[in-house]
Amino acid sequence: MKTAIGLLLSLIITGSVFATGISVNFDGAKVVFLDENHSLNKVDDQGNVSPVLSPNVVVSNILLSAQGNLFVVLQSSQQFGDGNNYVLAYAVPTNNTISGIDTNLLWPQSIVWELGSGVSPALQSDAAGNLYYRTSNNYNFSLKKCVNGNGTNIVNLINDNILVCEWLVRPDGTILMGESVSEGLLYWKLVKLAPDNTRTELAANAETWFLLDFPDGNVYAGLLYNAPYFGVYKLPVALTNFDGYTPYIGSTIRNSPEYDVTALANGHNSTYVEPFISTCGSTIVKCVKTDDGRAIVLAGAQLTQKTIVQYYPIPEIIEPTLIDCPTLIEKMSNLLLIAGTKNGGNKLISYDPATSNETSLLNEDIEIYHLKPLYDGYIWFDGLKLDGNQYIVGKIQITTNSALSRAVKSVGSFQEMATLSGKPANLVDIVANPSPVIGPVIKANGQLDNVTINSSANLSITVQLNPGESVGTEVDWWIVARSGSTWIYMDSSAEWKLEGAWRPMYQGGLCNVPATQVWSYSLPVGSYTFYFAVDWPMDGILTEDAIQVDSVNVTVQ
Repeated sequence: MKTAIGLLLSLIITGSVFATGISVNFDGAKVVFLDENHSLNKVDDQGNVSPVLSPNVVVSNILLSAQGNLFVVLQSSQQFGDGNNYVLAYAVPTNNTISGIDTNLLWPQSIVWELGSGVSPALQSDAAGNLYYRTSNNYNFSLKKCVNGNGTNIVNLINDNILVCEWLVRPDGTILMGESVSEGLLYWKLVKLAPDNTRTELAANAETWFLLDFPDGNVYAGLLYNAPYFGVYKLPVALTNFDGYTPYIGSTIRNSPEYDVTALANGHNSTYVEPFISTCGSTIVKCVKTDDGRAIVLAGAQLTQKTIVQYYPIPEIIEPTLIDCPTLIEKMSNLLLIAGTKNGGNKLISYDPATSNETSLLNEDIEIYHLKPLYDGYIWFDGLKLDGNQYIVGKIQITTNSALSRAVKSVGSFQEMATLSGKPANLVDIVANPSPVIGPVIKANGQLDNVTINSSANLSITVQLNPGESVGTEVDWWIVARSGSTWIYMDSSAEWKLEGAWRPMYQGGLCNVPATQVWSYSLPVGSYTFYFAVDWPMDGILTEDAIQVDSVNVTVQ
């Protein structure tokens, strides 16, 4: 413990980087992206571009989860704060913490990222917080489960010659998988893997193009290429074998679907609807779910023209008049954002699925690659700006009717935020990072306030501080802990001592302290509170009426 605090003292005094492993800094981030060199960068609201990782190592892929965590796949194993090496990690943008996952996942084993259509996220989770991902090692594929998000508790669910392409993890831990198996010839099937690892074949000789949870709570699947399965299917609630002759969307030539693609295409441009008709809606590259319960897809193969189709609650084709060829869709509350082209020029519009109202959002000719509305009223994107032939990150301010969250009230001018040296390899959805807290922050295992752990688990206490406009103010620095009626504090020699003649752990000017680990040990059963505080004036006395303090409660069971 003395060594850890000694390092913290060195950090505070010198302002140097705390080099105990890889660290992250999302402060001020609006957009996080991989540049052409696969460096992970952020763009703030003033257009400043800076690295997220320290050291600035090469990143293969990134994925922002529904919970707001950023999963990061590194190109080579790196040491983390716990002393272990990892290539897979998750970062929490709101508290600047990063944790490694799966110490066994080292080179040449790697994460299987986009396989098949790319609709299935590379990492998924269930309601219990278990994390699932696919790996490969010299073409041997595995499906793994990280129990309770604990980076060291890993279970191999599949570890044989089965290639899992499209897949979906249900809230209860049931997994639906479109599998490819070599049995003389390539053989496709749709399989259910129950939490107890029981396997059930749902559809044989059928390639799965997508598996999605729809707003009605059911699973919908796109199956193609082999009769009788050809179209979009609504799976039974019990996820048992289903009737291949009654698809949700399909062709009456091959079966009797609930909704016929030919009837849906009537009244629409034949070129526009061709990608949707040719595979009976089973191939899609994107699905969004609006806040008012609609499931809308970008149908068609990745390299062909695409059709926008509402699949739920009532299937219907969306054909905007302001765009001929859609290339990208995203949802903004109840509205649809659509990027694409019209008469050869690049366009960005909003579209109301309920009223078919359209609004042009962008007058610049920019080929948009990634698109996402931000929580603060701006639409952010990256793309190639044809005027000047430069890759840029930009934003547009937009306001909607707050009561309905659908009618566009006003559209601001395009603002070019940053010029990039090359085309981004990837850009995550917006990282919703609030302004950093001014003053001291202390966390237990990356969490604030109240944390419960098992007695066998390691406890990591980190402290960080943002001085704000008070940088340089001379203060006393305190790290204190309490268990029951017993108080201990850390003095300037980095020793823990019982309460008495309390002394600060350091005295000096306020400065920025990034998230820094000061405790990494297990504790016996009991209740503990850890404090990190600064007070003024700098007199070595704990002044209760002139203090900034943060605390975290830890229950060990």
